[in-house]
This record gives sequence, C-alpha cells and structure tokens, in this order.
Amino acid sequence: MKLTILETSDTHGFVLPTNYVTENETSEPYSLARVATYFRQVEEANASETIIKIDAGDFLQGSALANYVSKHQSTANINEYAELYNAMGYDFGVLGNHDFNFGLDYQRQILEQTTRLMLNANILKKSTNLPFIGQPYKIIERSGLKIALIGVTTQHIPHWEDVKHIPDLKFVSAQEVLAKTVAELRPQVDLVVVAYHGGFERDLVTNEPTEKYTGENEGWHIAQNVPGIDILLTGHQHRKIASTLNGVTVVQPGYQGAEIGQVEVEFELNDEQKPTITKITPSLVDTKDFALNPQIVAKANRLNTETEEWLNQVIGSVDHDLTFANASEARINGTDYLNFIHQVQLAETDRKSVV
Repeated sequence: MKLTILETSDTHGFVLPTNYVTENETSEPYSLARVATYFRQVEEANASETIIKIDAGDFLQGSALANYVSKHQSTANINEYAELYNAMGYDFGVLGNHDFNFGLDYQRQILEQTTRLMLNANILKKSTNLPFIGQPYKIIERSGLKIALIGVTTQHIPHWEDVKHIPDLKFVSAQEVLAKTVAELRPQVDLVVVAYHGGFERDLVTNEPTEKYTGENEGWHIAQNVPGIDILLTGHQHRKIASTLNGVTVVQPGYQGAEIGQVEVEFELNDEQKPTITKITPSLVDTKDFALNPQIVAKANRLNTETEEWLNQVIGSVDHDLTFANASEARINGTDYLNFIHQVQLAETDRKSVV
C-alpha cells in the first residue's frame, strides 16, 4: 500500500505563470495553476484517502496579484484570493514569515475563508501561551496508517517584522516545541510528519555550517536532535531538496510553484491490520511542462485583470533619459536612476535621509 504526500511552499501568490513584467504573458515555468494540474493527475491515479496535500507557507505576499489584494482589501478580493488556495484542495497549511507582512487583521480575514486546517505549534499568544491560530498537530488515519502531522514556523519573524503586525505573539524555537510534541505523539502513531516553514543551517552532506545559527533555520538541528520524526517538509529558503538527513526524509520544493515536493510512503498491513512502513521515497516534481488548470485560471481571471489594470496606471513621468552605461562608475558617483530609486524608497518609508 502507498501513501503520497504532496507539498508546496513559498508560492508567494503566483497563481498564474506570469511575473507581470509583460502584460498578459503566462508562459513562466511555475504557478499554482500548473501545480493544480499535477495534483489532479495524482488524485485520478490514487484513492483520495491515500493522498495528503500540504502548503508550508508564504502565500499572502510576493506576486503583483497578491500585493494588489493586500492594497485593495475588499471582501470580494479577499474571498476570491482565499478561494484560489481553497481550490487547490490542500488538507493542511502552515504560516510563513511573509504571511505576517500585512498585519494580523488581513491575515485573519484570509484565514477565516480558508478550508485547509492550519497547523501551528510554535506561534503562541503571550497572554495565554496557546497557539494564536489553528492547532499544534493533527492525528489522522489513512488506509490503516495512523499519521501525526505537526506544523511549525521559523522563530526568527520578530527580527524582520513590524511589531505592529505581531502584537501579543511569542515565537518559540521549532526544535524546542518539536522535541516535546514528537515525544508525546510518537507512541500513538505509525508515521510522524513535520511541516516546517524554515530551512537548513548546515550542509546536508558535510554537516558544515552554511550560515550563522540564529534560529531562523533549524532543519539540521531538528533532524539531528529530535528523535521520532519520519518526514520533515521544509520551506523558506526556496531550495530544491529531496533527500535524507540522519534517517529523516527531508524535502523542500523551491518556490512559486515551480516544484512540488512528493514523498511516497510504502507500507504493509499484517493479518491484524497493523501497518509496517517498508519504504519512504522523496522526490521533486518540476511543474514547467504541466498545462494550466482551467478551474484555477477561471477563478483568477477577475483578480488578474484588475492587477494588470492596476500595474498599467501611470504614476509619474520623467523628462530625460535615466539609463547609464557603466555600473562601476554609477556605484562611485551615483546616477539619476539610482538617485530616483533612493528617493522613492525614502518617500515610501517616511524617511528624510539615509542614516
């Protein structure tokens, strides 16, 4: 028997295969619309109870369409954006760091419409010490296999995010929380799956540090120091990973829906219907050659059209050429183009000068 786990992460609102540089251009090798086509293929080839679909966060910010909705927060826009992700049929979701960029009220409005169960074991309310949304874990049974799914997010969010966007929230180390939660759940289940919006702080082969250990990425330490995890689904770093680390199956599916993380769990049931896991195989599925799912395209049509119109608005004009020929000289002496960019940044951040 076989269980298939499908993971996306860091889709960043790229519902359609466009970067919005060229109007109505939809040939980029990524998007939820391409992912949805593969999801449907897997569903048609397998019984529904043997598939689990998980999104590991960073879905509210990134694409022009996502940013358009954040700036035009009508009920219709919010509901339609949420419905685009609902149409993917995700079973579970985890929040990413960028899902806090527009504040908790906006996040709440989206999540109130979502149909996937949000897993959140380590972002707590300071006032109650309980998860501020969702639930820490969920135990499910699929074809006789008992599975614990746990959701955690990078603890480093307070180092980036505006404090107004995360009031009364406490971000606990994913490793710390998982050590307790996995120890509690392991005796109850046959398979432990962790969905983590975070990545790896060491090379998966040499174990050498690849960055300063700040807690932003704890994947290596989790796999090494938290016994009992079978599968670690990761994100945040936009890397393409399908491997094993200290006996733990690890996956990270890039970003923008360009890849899908896939883990196939093979197991057998004995005469007493008790399962034994025989093999776990991780892989990445490249979505570039998949056709666009017509349901997703249709649901995105109005928002996409309004986003294109929004991007086409004239916001100013210049009366001379801003191009420059020598990048090195521009860094030393400055150019009108760079000065213009700096002035826009200063204006948008209400700063008068560079400190």
